[in-house]
Amino acid sequence: MAAESQPRACRVCMLGGGLSALAAIEQLKQTQSGLEIDVFCELYDPCEPNHSYGFARKPYVDYMPAFLAADGPEFASQLQEWERQGLLLRCSKDSVIELGGAGGHNDNNQRFTQRQRYTGATQLCRQLLKKHATSSAGTVRVRAEQPWAISATCQGGWLVSLGKAPQEHYHFVLLAYDFCYRLTHVKAIRELLDSGMPHTRKLIGCFGELHAAKCLALTFSVEPPLGQSVTWDAVLVHDNPLLRWAFRSHHCETAVWQRPSGAEHWVLISTSEHSQKRFGVRWDKQQAGQEMLDMFAKVAGVDITERRVKFVGNPYHWDLPAPRNRPKGQLGLLADAKHAIGWTGDFCVEPTPEGCWLAGNRAGRILAGALKSNGRVDFGQLSDRELLPPWEYHPVRFGDEDLAALTFSAAPATSAYRGTCNWERAEEIMMDRLKVGELADSDHVWLDHLPKSAQQQFARKRKQMIPSSTVSSQQPEVPRARDHSVLCAVAEAATPIVAQSLRVAVVGSGPAGFFLC
Repeated sequence: MAAESQPRACRVCMLGGGLSALAAIEQLKQTQSGLEIDVFCELYDPCEPNHSYGFARKPYVDYMPAFLAADGPEFASQLQEWERQGLLLRCSKDSVIELGGAGGHNDNNQRFTQRQRYTGATQLCRQLLKKHATSSAGTVRVRAEQPWAISATCQGGWLVSLGKAPQEHYHFVLLAYDFCYRLTHVKAIRELLDSGMPHTRKLIGCFGELHAAKCLALTFSVEPPLGQSVTWDAVLVHDNPLLRWAFRSHHCETAVWQRPSGAEHWVLISTSEHSQKRFGVRWDKQQAGQEMLDMFAKVAGVDITERRVKFVGNPYHWDLPAPRNRPKGQLGLLADAKHAIGWTGDFCVEPTPEGCWLAGNRAGRILAGALKSNGRVDFGQLSDRELLPPWEYHPVRFGDEDLAALTFSAAPATSAYRGTCNWERAEEIMMDRLKVGELADSDHVWLDHLPKSAQQQFARKRKQMIPSSTVSSQQPEVPRARDHSVLCAVAEAATPIVAQSLRVAVVGSGPAGFFLC
């Protein structure tokens, strides 16, 4: 451990600047005085050294949701507030349609679009962070430096390395990563956690229980634009493995990947069932992309043969678009109390923009009670097992849009296959956990962060042991209104989601496509 003298004020280091980070900061500001919060949005990723926060340069690495939807009053109220602030405007009610299954996208949701063409969804968080910084009298600072490493100190807390600048001490480090709203690169988060070993071991090991959905994804440009020949902006498709979700990515100058600028851009996502059958060694990417494009043309009822269509990168096998499971209790964060480090994000609640906001809110409320003015961290009645809990699968439900449609609409077995995910530290830790029997009582049918040699064997044994209802696709559907069982100590943080009707769209939102294959 590194040694360092302790500063007087309680300092929090926020690594990541997405929706969950924003919500956590808001709660910390409202409920805890005497904190200094430094937000580092620019996280260094050696695989993406030119990444710039707020600018979507490549598809999927910087994925932006097509719409922001609220099922509960907390996020609905927040969206309405952003509308009042002039960040959002109303858009067409029939922006989204639903095909197959029950048919018709039967909701009364209100939708909004970004007011300024330039900013788009990629810069919404940047605008809101600046507002927090300017209204906090210096207690919230948005830092421009890139943290390269973290290291635990002898006296407690962490030293954060800022390249050539001096290291800075913080009493608590909170990482923030959202699957469905990606302003931070997950590999950058992994690099930072790796640098903090062995003191980040428990946090990595808990996150290692992740089982993500998988899919094939295609982004393409079309000229001349389809325009009003396709009257909707997004479609949720049932009973069609080739195409689960498709949306028009409206032009935005911060979406650098949108080339040529005069073209219209679309994003297509398949089901996990289809990607499992199609993906493999030397799989034909171009043929797979053409199959999805042909299905889109059929669903949209358009002839694209006389238009110029160009794939933006290769059709992509997406390993980690959205998690199938979540930590039990839905506290909004994973936290190692002993080492004063936590991790928040939509994966702690559900992979939707609302899940981002709820996770950050809950994390902020819990931390506001745990962080003391002298820098001490005390989570009170919350035990280590509750802060680093086992994970559980989301129940099946229908009607969700975007990446959530992959998480909720099929059984976990449909995405129980090996992709190309490889976080070596997590694999080592999960292998150790498996050997000592820590996962014996879990309901996992698959773990993405297990070494290849152990993964298939684990999956075969689990399939034999677990109840058929977990593996079968015939799980009972649950209503959108959900009950969150959280301890009384954090009951306020776990406000149940009650079905409401509100959906928000941000112009220029489309994902930033980057194809690694």
